[in-house]
Amino acid sequence: MSFAGGAAMAQSTIPPRDRLRGIERRPPFSDADKYVQQLVDEKANSVTLGAMLGNGQVFFPTDDAPPHARMTPDYLPTVLSKLNARDISPLCWVVFNIQDVRRSVDQFELSKKYPQWKMKFLTDLSGSGREAVGMCVVSSPYIQQHAKLLKQVAQFDLDGLFFDGFYFNGLPNRQQVGCVCDDCRKAFKQDTGLDLPTKVDWTDMTFKRWVRWRNQRLLKTARYFQKEIHSVNPKISCTFNYNIWPFARKGWETAIPMWRIDDFGVSQHGYTGRFSEKWMMLGFKCRIGRDINPMQTDLWRTGQMSAACGNVKDFDWYRLETLTHILAGLSFGITSWHSDLAGPAEFTAEIHEQVAKRERYFSRKHLADVAVLCSQNTHDFAGYAPDSPMPGGDYRDGLIGTWMALDAEHVPFEFVFDNQLDAKSLSAYRTLILPGTAALSAKSIGMIKGWVKQGGELITTGPTGVMDEWGRMLDTPSLQSEFGIDVSKPASVDVGQGKVTHCPADPGMIYAREHDATAAKSLSKLIPASSRTLSVEAPPSVSAHVFENPNDASQRWVQLLNVSHMAPGGDGGFRGVDRPSVEVRPMVADEEDGKQRRACGAPLVPAKNLVIRLRDGKVKAAHLGVSGQKLTVDADGAVHVPTLDLHEVVVIDLK
Repeated sequence: MSFAGGAAMAQSTIPPRDRLRGIERRPPFSDADKYVQQLVDEKANSVTLGAMLGNGQVFFPTDDAPPHARMTPDYLPTVLSKLNARDISPLCWVVFNIQDVRRSVDQFELSKKYPQWKMKFLTDLSGSGREAVGMCVVSSPYIQQHAKLLKQVAQFDLDGLFFDGFYFNGLPNRQQVGCVCDDCRKAFKQDTGLDLPTKVDWTDMTFKRWVRWRNQRLLKTARYFQKEIHSVNPKISCTFNYNIWPFARKGWETAIPMWRIDDFGVSQHGYTGRFSEKWMMLGFKCRIGRDINPMQTDLWRTGQMSAACGNVKDFDWYRLETLTHILAGLSFGITSWHSDLAGPAEFTAEIHEQVAKRERYFSRKHLADVAVLCSQNTHDFAGYAPDSPMPGGDYRDGLIGTWMALDAEHVPFEFVFDNQLDAKSLSAYRTLILPGTAALSAKSIGMIKGWVKQGGELITTGPTGVMDEWGRMLDTPSLQSEFGIDVSKPASVDVGQGKVTHCPADPGMIYAREHDATAAKSLSKLIPASSRTLSVEAPPSVSAHVFENPNDASQRWVQLLNVSHMAPGGDGGFRGVDRPSVEVRPMVADEEDGKQRRACGAPLVPAKNLVIRLRDGKVKAAHLGVSGQKLTVDADGAVHVPTLDLHEVVVIDLK
């Protein structure tokens, strides 16, 4: 399979945060020359090496952590010197709490060195009784001790640190949830005036307050680590592995909050072995990750062939899925990276060559005037509440389905979060969608009402506003009290200079579970043309995003990603989280025995005769950034793209 591509961008001109050809390779020791030469042969421009393992063993001399058995003192400084000499940006993997402990608590070396600061768990959500261990990075002095170790890592010549194990769970039983140690008891009392909860009880305000307190403490520790690191090396960026749901066991128990974060980087995982979820896991995680931090988000995937192909060795599909992963990052305005790929260095180099030809079109200046609220309060406090009008599974499917629907309808949008329901944040958008947002505070609904009065278009679905921010049912739902809307009936109400439209059903959830195209279109039709920065005539399997050239405000870049191989006809077979999927892959003959089997994926079907229109600005000229082909522009500004294979960038010059 071949892909078109233009000239590559000079590597030295790409800032470390904007590099798209990143590899994770974390040996505790290595021949430095061979290590660097392999990366050069693979045409990588960034690498994430390691200073430690998730069990606490380190790769450099220190008294503050146990050394790896094969630790070589001069390994890290030597390899870093050679990486910087070849302009390969060095990032470093470090552990936040615990990681990589798969079998037994005895594997965790740090807990043996600092047993007084081990995590104490509230509950085992799995009910298995399997042991777990972790360090209290919630409240204990271990926080300061670990910061001391991290500052030693920061003394190396690195561009950034990647924190894995970013959660308040233990391992190997990830369903053990902490922490309720003596230090946490004192800190929780000091912060809230409350005693620690003794069990999981979603009707208990003390437990719910503890759930939110854990979110706040997770961020507090992350910021403390970053501050201490910057005291040694101010240039180092810090990124934390958010990796939120819909991955399994990635709900409230991790303590990772779905809030906007601007002061440190976030990372997501964007892959799965289940074909029905491949595009959902890639596209949704790109979208939500980028919107959590628009200026510093990345997307990781394993390089293991089995994650792409199962037990089949299909290098064509493996190459296509891996390249799609990297180009999805570019298309959404985030960077992407992967662990070692199967096959020779030439295989990885071939993929990276295609990426290099597109790197010049990386931008974080996404242009969208539509916002969709992703509500942590609804996910947690409505989602887990007994007899909830919006159970967690319904809310997740509704939110994911809203993304699916708007992406299929080519509506540029961004997720916003509970901590963005303020006048300044809302003023950046013309339309706000609240999909099944059951839990809203009085302050939030007041801010939203003020925004509507000034001309905002509010679209609400399902039981929006029937609870307060803690998931307690309101005597009078907020849509009723503020806008006179009965949530059980459709409504359209003018409010000041703006409008509120309510749908009793949730089109997003319907689209996610039934793949009913009329549900997607019904939601799309509610969004006024004045809120659409871009309109595209293309199949639903084309994902389109418009950016401003960061170096030229008179140029727009429209990223077009064709995922027909992951979502043929716009449908990959996903029908909801933890719900049965629909098989859409074709049957093929196995190359070895000739027997019929499911293909690893669907064929990549080129999209034909696409038409692109920008809302703002008059088009002077347009061309394809990768192939260089000039495009026809109509008198009304419509740009015609004859064909799209996997990926292209439509470069539009404005008058």
